[in-house]
Amino acid sequence: MMIKNRVHKILYFLLLGCIGACMYKNPKNKTFKLATFPSGQLIDHTYYTLSYNEAHEQAEWVAYELTPGRVYGQLPRHNNFRTDEAVPTGSATPEDYRASGYDRGHLVPAGDMKFDARAMDETFFLSNISPQKKEFNSGIWNELEKLVRKWAIEYEHLYVICGPVLSNPLERIGPNGVSVPSHYYKILFDDRAPETKMIAFLIPHQASDEALINFVVPVDEVEQLTGIDFFPGFDQRLTDSLEANSRVDLWFGRTTTSPAPADLREVQASEAEQYFNQKCRVCGRVVDTHRNASITHLNFEAPYPHQPFSAVIFHAYRKNFDYQPEVLLKGKQVCVQGKIQLHKGKAQIVLRSPEQILLR
Repeated sequence: MMIKNRVHKILYFLLLGCIGACMYKNPKNKTFKLATFPSGQLIDHTYYTLSYNEAHEQAEWVAYELTPGRVYGQLPRHNNFRTDEAVPTGSATPEDYRASGYDRGHLVPAGDMKFDARAMDETFFLSNISPQKKEFNSGIWNELEKLVRKWAIEYEHLYVICGPVLSNPLERIGPNGVSVPSHYYKILFDDRAPETKMIAFLIPHQASDEALINFVVPVDEVEQLTGIDFFPGFDQRLTDSLEANSRVDLWFGRTTTSPAPADLREVQASEAEQYFNQKCRVCGRVVDTHRNASITHLNFEAPYPHQPFSAVIFHAYRKNFDYQPEVLLKGKQVCVQGKIQLHKGKAQIVLRSPEQILLR
């Protein structure tokens, strides 16, 4: 970390004294309700707010609201990357990114602010930028940004919080030592009754062709990683419940959990790929299983990565199972029912309910 000058240094330590005690109020928008600010440097721009982490020379989070009217903006992009003079200690500078090998990755996307010239321009403050690998920035991160805009249109209003995971040790770039994060997160909150919902994504900072749904985690997990309390200004009984479990079904589409019809075509796991996009009953032996925080895999007929077919249970659906499928079903002859999908060239069925599973 470099304190840019003596005045900045004095302001910095004054701000540190406010950590946990400063009350931020902004009559223009409600983003102050969305997250605590451990770094102590809360910066309010016209249409978004950020918490600047001086030690890592970037925002630890940015927060804003997204609506269809904002998504439908048509202003052209202008790459006016520059220092953010609103940061008391001084933000990162263009020199930090020059010849670094990293993209200047937006936290608040320019594509979310095309409705207003000032809104667009302020996304190019380097306080809103984080060093990102090109294949990440233009790949899965861009896909997530587009998905958020799609949902903003579908659900009419979203609170969006986005940021890097800043945990040492990290690679540093530039004269000011800008940290290169290991992961990035994005949290969405639809607070409209009757179907309030929340979802979080936690994505490693690397190229990926994984489906975005595979990176869904509970908001609680992001809070534990970052030390940030999200949505402190809302009803805590509501947000505590939503933060404990990202409801994938409410965001990616509702599906029935009733048993498949008895007249479903029954196929062997080894031939499941031939029936892509069809509802079938797929049968075989579960020879390999794996579970992590976000997904459970039941691999049929051969261990990963050689399995011809898998049944997968995303974290949001684990609550529907009162047993551990990866333990109970391993080594058994099993049939699973549902629509066959392809993921990385492998056939799979997503399990949302125990009723989709038949033991032979």
